[in-house]
Amino acid sequence: MPGKKYRRWGSGRVPFALALLCAGATVLSSCSSTDNQPPEPRSSSSSGTSSGTSSGTSTATSDEQKRKQEEREKGKGDFSHAGRLSDGFSGVWPFNYTKGVTNPSTKQYAGTISVVDCTPGETSRAAIPPSQTVTVPPQQTVKAEFSFSDKGVNSTRATRLLCVTLSDNGSVREKATDEIDAQVAPQPQPDTTGPSPNPTPVTPTPTEDRTPPQEPQPDLSHGGS
Repeated sequence: MPGKKYRRWGSGRVPFALALLCAGATVLSSCSSTDNQPPEPRSSSSSGTSSGTSSGTSTATSDEQKRKQEEREKGKGDFSHAGRLSDGFSGVWPFNYTKGVTNPSTKQYAGTISVVDCTPGETSRAAIPPSQTVTVPPQQTVKAEFSFSDKGVNSTRATRLLCVTLSDNGSVREKATDEIDAQVAPQPQPDTTGPSPNPTPVTPTPTEDRTPPQEPQPDLSHGGS
């Protein structure tokens, strides 16, 4: 009897207990493995990274497209990117004043340059001629020459201020001011010494001898011979 009972317990209950132990060990192993592994990135974090990269790429693309568009406009001769007043000038007021217009584009440029004597404290005076239209080949400079009238100018200033405007297609492209040396011609003085209303009569000067000269007398020394 004891031997038979031992055999039933060994053949029936031991495998079942081993199965329970294995199942528990499997669960513990699974939990331990899960706890030791690093957490996977969350979907929201991944989505944010992707969105940031996309935004940066979009901005770079926009800047590149803008740059290319500007280059295309320059290549087509868009006047909004061409034509400007040169930095330098030459001349002496009122005789001459020379100013250049530069064309940095690859197409021909046409503009109008206007000049006014805008010296502070005086009435503005347009140049002669008041404006000139210039046609500038690509990447070159064309100069326009002006002069001024000094009629009625009594100022003795050593310099004059000129206001210059460049326009095209009905709009102002650029403005500038230049201070130019001046040479003022001396103004003629009016003649205030008019004729005298009471002229002084001229009296002839009398001679020392007021008597008329005597007539010559005939020679009578040979009359008696």
